[in-house]
Amino acid sequence: VPHVLSVTYPPQIPPDTYDFQVTVIKDGVPLPEALVCVMKSNSMYAYGYTDTLGEVTLSLPAGEAGDTLNITVTGRNAIPFEGITVVSPSGVGYTNYWIVDTPDGNNDGIPNPGESPYLALTLKNYGLTQETGIVAYLHSSDSFATLIDSVEDFGDLSPGDSVTITNAFKFDISPMTPDGHNLAFTLEIQDDNLNTWIYSLTGLTVSGAN
Repeated sequence: VPHVLSVTYPPQIPPDTYDFQVTVIKDGVPLPEALVCVMKSNSMYAYGYTDTLGEVTLSLPAGEAGDTLNITVTGRNAIPFEGITVVSPSGVGYTNYWIVDTPDGNNDGIPNPGESPYLALTLKNYGLTQETGIVAYLHSSDSFATLIDSVEDFGDLSPGDSVTITNAFKFDISPMTPDGHNLAFTLEIQDDNLNTWIYSLTGLTVSGAN
């Protein structure tokens, strides 16, 4: 009997190029070799197969604001999954984020077990009007990450402008974190009118020893 798949992915993405992470679970267990396809208007955007952790990261090209992308997932003895993600039509999104592991790390820019790195973040106003009172919040339910500083004030942004804060957030990485673990974070951005944009942050893979 085919089984239902549980698929997790970002519900909205920024207009710039984006590393789109998908996790596929079947019967409570990560499903390897599931085929994940992202399509726009019947044209293939990207595809790939999940690894032993049930995860795959697809590099998506820059999209147009308001685009809807179709997500399909198929696997052996599984009911095909269909869903959508939307390119954020306006407002504030991120253009980049990276690890800053000084002074509480080995300064290699890679998250290592036992470190307490900063997460640097660049935000951009993709809209046509000024966004004011921008605050970013970092969330995580990852058992190997403990948030220390999860709120950062980015101020105001005019249309097309961006701002970078290299010590935007700070978190502890458990010394017990396995090599190759992908840290799971969600970025919530809000302005003073309570407009909210939510993004998944992917690609923060723990490697080596501290």
